[in-house]
Amino acid sequence: MNIVDEHTREALAMRVGRSCDADTVVSVIEHLVAERGAPEHLRMDNGPELEEFTSLLEAQVLAEAWRIEYNTYRPHSSLGGLTPAEYAERWTINN
Repeated sequence: MNIVDEHTREALAMRVGRSCDADTVVSVIEHLVAERGAPEHLRMDNGPELEEFTSLLEAQVLAEAWRIEYNTYRPHSSLGGLTPAEYAERWTINN
């Protein structure tokens, strides 16, 4: 399960498991609401994006490493050349 803030483009959470039930989704969203506040809107995409990994642990480690790289090292043209983390920090300070 991937949760992305479409405004800042931040990858907020990535949960890797053999399945993802409603209780898991609710738990992750509740944690994010407690940490960042409630969003005005949620959009769901139940896409079939899957890749093959040798183990669940490998998938978890690689997904978290990708999330950190995506947020802190990959600038986006839609964010004025800033990374999602830089954009979110500036937006938070100015609002």
